[in-house]
Amino acid sequence: MEQNSLNIWLNKIKNWFLLKKELIGIIGIIAVLAVPLKLLFFYQFMSVQSNFLLIWVITGCLIYLLFSSFKNKWVPAFIYLIFTILMFADVAYASFFNRYLSINMLGAAGFLGDVGESIKAVLKPKFFLLFIDNILIFIALFWNLISKSKLNDSIDLKLQEANKEEEGMETGQGE
Repeated sequence: MEQNSLNIWLNKIKNWFLLKKELIGIIGIIAVLAVPLKLLFFYQFMSVQSNFLLIWVITGCLIYLLFSSFKNKWVPAFIYLIFTILMFADVAYASFFNRYLSINMLGAAGFLGDVGESIKAVLKPKFFLLFIDNILIFIALFWNLISKSKLNDSIDLKLQEANKEEEGMETGQGE
């Protein structure tokens, strides 16, 4: 009984992945899996320890709601990119000052030109891991756009061929 139940769940998961693979491709699936990993990196960089799992799950759900709320996936992808930039700024700020970046401090971002060298010293290569899922999301969206374009071109070509055959049959029948 338990084995049968497990097989049913495994088949559901397999079918879900096959459907998602068809819709968004392998890169899209990797991007979907990279989002929780990014959140894990972010909360580790920010040293969040209390209620970590709860915060991680809630953030993941909010990101899911963001992407599921729009039919055009480019809109949430750009909103998510803005969130990532804010996360990156927060991590960089917190690594130097050991406190969270406030909204007031974001307003002072225009004065950063004078401290360019200091900013370079604060940035750590591991912070750029936060952008990997964004890159994968945009690659998946471009791939999807190209695939749809090729599919539409293929359908248009087949329709044109079918129309030519119909025209040929009509002229052949009229003789």
